[in-house]
Amino acid sequence: MCLKLRCCTSGTSSDSQDEQAATKPKLPIVYRREYGVRFCGLQRLHPFDAAKGGNIFRLLKAGHLIHSDDDVHRPKEITTAELLDVHTKRYIGSLKWSLNVAKIA
Repeated sequence: MCLKLRCCTSGTSSDSQDEQAATKPKLPIVYRREYGVRFCGLQRLHPFDAAKGGNIFRLLKAGHLIHSDDDVHRPKEITTAELLDVHTKRYIGSLKWSLNVAKIA
């Protein structure tokens, strides 16, 4: 498998390689280890591959397209207050029931 990825920079040029390395842009990949959901092996019974993100991340590292976790965007978890900026309290509460989540997905 051959993957070609191109990073975009802000358009500024640098005279030294050290400066370029210090301001190296992150790849347009969003990943956190917490995305891999595991629960006593039951994830293997689910039709969705919960380990897919981690597998892709490992392939990118093995192919030297990613060297460390710092090469990708790692978003922080959103707060309830931030969720309430765009969703109602009732809607957020409804997500505690897996049947409701299944209807949305």
